[in-house]
Parts: sequence; structure tokens; C-alpha cells
Amino acid sequence: MIYFLMFFELIIAFFLAFYFSSLIYSQLKGAMFVPSNKKEIKDILQIANLKKNDFFLDLGSGDGRVLITAAKYYNISGLGIEINPMLLLISNFFKKIHRLNKIKFIRQDILKANISQADVIYMFLWPDLIDKIKDKIKKQAKKNLLVISHGFKIDGWSDYLFTVLKHHPFPTYFYRLS
Repeated sequence: MIYFLMFFELIIAFFLAFYFSSLIYSQLKGAMFVPSNKKEIKDILQIANLKKNDFFLDLGSGDGRVLITAAKYYNISGLGIEINPMLLLISNFFKKIHRLNKIKFIRQDILKANISQADVIYMFLWPDLIDKIKDKIKKQAKKNLLVISHGFKIDGWSDYLFTVLKHHPFPTYFYRLS
């Protein structure tokens, strides 16, 4: 019995070490995981007015909750890009539980992502990472691309801003690139 408890404690310790080290890794790469609540996500997706054929790209998808919610309620296809391997495991676990075959989660640096197929881009990133990717988004954007930035404005994009959802503590900014 004592060996079983020691083994169990060892597994828990390994899991916690892996989890916390993956969070530190995410932060070093430019974005710490901060989950959004379900009500916020539903409000954001309602304003986004998603269509069945939309391709939804979630940059820094975390545990996948935004893309999974979009796929469940709006039947969209999409891709979640996440650097953190632990969060990627969680995303894929929930994707399988909900039997969502039109979405996919991959491990990739978002600065290397191909965003040209996206109809909608969602991101909850720190401002310095937004600054690094905003020019790439503009260059690769489809006509009428909807960019949703949760938490932080995109500097220099005020001409594209069409609405702001004021939630506390993080507002959400909606941009339409023409």
C-alpha cells in the first residue's frame, strides 16, 4: 500500500511539474495562459456573427475553449495554434469529448502560422506579441477578415475597429479588414 501511495504522489508531482513548467514556457514565448469565462466567450462569438462556412483561427488557443465553443454553437471549421504542449493536450482531449471533427489544434509558434485561410482570427495575446503579428495579419488577410482581440487594442488599427465589448477586466476589440 505504501508503494502505491508513493507512486501516486510521484505521478502527481510529475504532472504538476510538467504543467507549471509548460506555463512558464508559454510566458517566455510571449503569452501567459489566462482563461476566458464561458459568458464572455458566448458574448464575443455572438457579436462575431459566425457563419457555417467560416474558418476560425485561434492564435494562442490555450485550452481550446474559444474554438471549441465556436465549433459547437456555430458549426464552423477552425484551427487552434498553441505553443504550450500541456494546453494542447487539454484542447485535444476536450475536442474528442465533444466529437468536433471540423477543428484541429496544433503546436506551433503563432509568428510562423499561415493565416491566409482565416475568415475570423481570435487572439488573447499580450500587446508586445500583438505588435509582432499585426503586420503579418494585414499582409495575409482575406478580404473582410474579422480580427477579434480580447484584452488589448491593436495599435494603429483604429480605422478598422468597429465595436468594443466592455467586459471586466478585459474588453474585446473587433476589427474588420477590408
